Amino acid sequence: MHLLWRQNGSKALKIESLFVVVVVFFYFGAQMVVKRRYELFQDDEDYFMQREHSQRRSKTETRTGANNETSDEFLYIVALIENKSKEVGIAAYNLKSFQVELRQFVDNNTYWTTLSTLCVLNPVEILLSSTSIGKSMHNALLLNPILTNIPMTTLDRKYFSDTQGMLYCERLCVEKDNLQDLIGRQVPRYLALAACSALIKYVENVQCCTFARGTLRLTFKDNEDTLLMDYETIQSLEIVSCNAKVCGISNPQYTTLLRTLNFCKTKIGTRYLRKSLLEPPCDSPTITTRQEALKELTQNESLFFQIQTSLVQFPDLEGVVSQMIQVQKREDVERKKHSGQDAESPTVDMKLIRNFVLLTKALGQVNSILEAVCRGRSPLIVSISESLRNPALSHIFHFVTRVIDADSLSNNKTGDKIKLEGAFAVRSGHHELLDLSRKILSETIDQIHHYFQTLQSTPGFERASLAYSQSRGYHIKLVSDQLPEIEEELLRLAKTANIFRFTTRTLNSLNIRCKETLNDIIRITNQQLQMLLDEIWNAENMISLHGLCDAIGILDCLASFASYVAKSERLVLPKISTKGPIAIKNGRHPLLEKQIKNYVPHDTFLSAASSFYLISGSNMSGKTTFMKAVASICVLAHAGCFVPADFASICLTNRIIVRTTSNDSIEDNCSTFSKEMRQTASVLCCLEEMEAKYHQQKMILQQPSSQHKPSLLVIFDELARATSPMEGFSIAFAIAEQLVASPVAYCLFSTHFQEMSLFEEWYACAKSFYLTLEQHPKQGQAPPPPPHALVRGFIHETTNYGITTAKVCPSQVVFQHKTNKLAAFLS
Repeated sequence: MHLLWRQNGSKALKIESLFVVVVVFFYFGAQMVVKRRYELFQDDEDYFMQREHSQRRSKTETRTGANNETSDEFLYIVALIENKSKEVGIAAYNLKSFQVELRQFVDNNTYWTTLSTLCVLNPVEILLSSTSIGKSMHNALLLNPILTNIPMTTLDRKYFSDTQGMLYCERLCVEKDNLQDLIGRQVPRYLALAACSALIKYVENVQCCTFARGTLRLTFKDNEDTLLMDYETIQSLEIVSCNAKVCGISNPQYTTLLRTLNFCKTKIGTRYLRKSLLEPPCDSPTITTRQEALKELTQNESLFFQIQTSLVQFPDLEGVVSQMIQVQKREDVERKKHSGQDAESPTVDMKLIRNFVLLTKALGQVNSILEAVCRGRSPLIVSISESLRNPALSHIFHFVTRVIDADSLSNNKTGDKIKLEGAFAVRSGHHELLDLSRKILSETIDQIHHYFQTLQSTPGFERASLAYSQSRGYHIKLVSDQLPEIEEELLRLAKTANIFRFTTRTLNSLNIRCKETLNDIIRITNQQLQMLLDEIWNAENMISLHGLCDAIGILDCLASFASYVAKSERLVLPKISTKGPIAIKNGRHPLLEKQIKNYVPHDTFLSAASSFYLISGSNMSGKTTFMKAVASICVLAHAGCFVPADFASICLTNRIIVRTTSNDSIEDNCSTFSKEMRQTASVLCCLEEMEAKYHQQKMILQQPSSQHKPSLLVIFDELARATSPMEGFSIAFAIAEQLVASPVAYCLFSTHFQEMSLFEEWYACAKSFYLTLEQHPKQGQAPPPPPHALVRGFIHETTNYGITTAKVCPSQVVFQHKTNKLAAFLS
């Protein structure tokens, strides 16, 4: 019984112990679960480093789209968020720049403004809130042709915090005086700040680009002061991408508007030029200031040539500054762990040293650019001169050159000296202990070379060479089948094929002393580099460097415009008006005038009394070319450039929408007509939005109705041609009625529908025009107008222009006798 009790007691003790263990486990497990739940909110680094977020999306390949002529210069990461009122907040950061753009606006049901902004930025990755997935904005992004292949990363809604975004702005913004304007004085831009919070948090944790305090430029871009164009418009006008190139046709004669105007000498100027063409300014003072500076450059040839000469070989200062403001983070630590290096073997950041050298090179050219610019008299060139005269630039130049020896990277260093060039980056005489360590290092290296020369005199070591690597240090490399005999003991023997790598006791002792001395040199060098960074991260110095980048970009862009004027003929500086007509005399297409012989120019006058151009004409008569020429001239005028015309007066336009061609999409399950109607719906929604803003402004400012201020230029090329003629005519007529009744739109509308000839009789502001083809006069009749001329009236196609055009095709496509029979039948 006693034994049975002991056994039962032991079982009871085991059960009781197990019960206690379970209770303790559940108690502490619950505590760990609760603690872990809070850690997910606190340790954002673990969240962002998950497998689905840790991929480097910025390294994706360049896609074909609105930005297919650019390369790795434009690596934008964009964060998006919206509310229930369709108010959108956008934050965009270019990994090659130092600027974060914030935007906030109210969009319509088709998200036209959002899609247009994204098509201009052409991001490599889009960050969305988890609450936006499956909703209207996410669906609109998926249906856009240029955004379908862009990775979209979903982040938790908690990372889109306007409070955290405001803290980021206060910590990172270099211009503290403009901080209140950035955040919003009366109504905070909470959506833009929320997008900024998610963007910076993602860049810090995934891209490993933590920014130094007070070094980043944060700007708010207002869409009201910008001419916006969507993807189809940019593609149709061939601003940065060529339609022939997209279709697979490789011909050097095909060009783009960016390539035609790009005579920039610097990468900063190329970026500024691209931005000026894709998002031209829409405020009159900015455009007028550019025009005055460009006019001075075209009239003063010596000033123009000196500016161009001074900008040659100017480094990419914007990219240099963007790399210098980024603080190294976990990426370097992980790389050292995987490579087997520990914290006791430091290295010199050669990339940082080269950035310092490029910085000194750029600052060294400021005086030569200032000598060329100081003779300018226009307000913009004078402001550029003032930016170049900033004393902080010369202070940075002298401070960096006093520390960094630029010649250490380009001297005749060979072999092991190339590996040690970071040790000689700091100028000699700047630090006494550093100079002493370098002297010891040089003596040790000389002893190593002297020892190796004595070793080479040993039989069998004639073909040996002295090698250096960061892991092994100095060692001997011998190409032989077997090692010769030597009195001294060989250490760390390694063999690969017939190559022996080894060292000796004497060489090993010298190598250890060399490494210890080199570590001291690297430690002191890194301290001096960090001192330089701390000096450059000063707010005054960062503002001066940002101003220098802006000055170089604007100056190079203006010089590029002046080069375009010098290489072209019959260009004119357009007049800019806040409200008025679009008047163009002998306007020409900037891309086709040099490719087409005997190019026929056209006159255009769009005003409140003639806001709608109904254009007819046969195939190949030049309808599309005429309409694109008008839109391209408006884009050049808003960018501040000369335009190809004899006279031009352009009113400020907030939107340009061009709809010329549309193809079916198998991916989106859309036919040509369905896709065309979707695009037309977005145009009408944009028109409704602009009309609402116009009436609101009219009520606030109490403007009389006679003051017409257009905001939209719409171009439709043969709308609704992809369906039956009767239904197509009905749709085209209804949409034309919407456009002609709008007080904010100028419209160019081409068509083949004969019934549209009644449109001018019904609406007073609609004017009919047609373009002619080459015709041979008959006896007793007046001579016809020249080909491709814009003539008043509506052409009635009774002479079968389509069949006439088909006759010029090869015989394999159209047979002559069948065409004649069909023509006889139709007549």
